[in-house]
Amino acid sequence: DDVLRIQLASFRTSSTLSERLELFSNILSFLEGCKKVYFLWWNERFNLASTNKRPCIASPPFYSCRHGYKLALSLCPYGDSEARGEFMSLYICICKGEYDPLLDWPFRLPINLNLLDQALTPEARKNITFTIQPNPCNDNKSFLAMPTSQRNTSFGAQQFCSLEGLKTRDYIKDDTVFISVTIDHSNLIDFILKGDGEKWR
Repeated sequence: DDVLRIQLASFRTSSTLSERLELFSNILSFLEGCKKVYFLWWNERFNLASTNKRPCIASPPFYSCRHGYKLALSLCPYGDSEARGEFMSLYICICKGEYDPLLDWPFRLPINLNLLDQALTPEARKNITFTIQPNPCNDNKSFLAMPTSQRNTSFGAQQFCSLEGLKTRDYIKDDTVFISVTIDHSNLIDFILKGDGEKWR
């Protein structure tokens, strides 16, 4: 987007080591795109979802990176639609953010949704990951276009994890579940340097 484009241009023209180090730090901060969201009181929320009293939990909005896209998670502990009673469903949506006019649209960055294993030793952890590769086609405008209302339509994994699978490891610990969202910005620099290119297919 424009913010990153300006930083890259400044990095190429900067003359001193201190300037380059500062700009490089800013670029890394921009590209950093990992957010963790935790859901407390899991058993209570699961029971409410199973009785359809509160089938979905929404996370507070967060940004993909500094000056980035504003996003939010939606978690259905007991599953959504055809997945109810068998799978946990997990979705993400693009929200209206203050930096939207500076960003590239449609949204096209790969997203990893991760259910974190809370085992004591890192070697024993086996996270569950679902990768979303956005497809900027006309049919997906309601999901990936710059929001005109508070938030776009959610997209993600209706069958993210089986309810039986949730019990097999330490995905639920101390009545808490942790979800991490990783946004892959690695192809954004190439996209910016090559120009706007193709928008919608």
